[in-house]
Amino acid sequence: CNKALIYATQFIRTHPSQSVSWLAECCENCSLVTAAFRIKELVMKQIRQNPKLLLGENKDTTRAMSLLNKEHMEFILKDQKLRASEYTMFCILDKWARIN
Repeated sequence: CNKALIYATQFIRTHPSQSVSWLAECCENCSLVTAAFRIKELVMKQIRQNPKLLLGENKDTTRAMSLLNKEHMEFILKDQKLRASEYTMFCILDKWARIN
């Protein structure tokens, strides 16, 4: 799983717009708690730096948003380190609701 973690880390850093998919998939499918935690933290770092990643209109972002369940959205929106205006947070939630 170390190689997978290294790959995931590199991919998330170089493709931040697709990092949301990793959050959903990691939470659902990663059997190693440590790896899941590290990936989750890395994805959240990307989202914290640029919350508008979740608002992209490309098919990858839309697909990724469709993978997020209620618990994922709660986790993202309740994050105390997330630097987003209330309007941006509303837009993120609205997009997720329309997709799901």
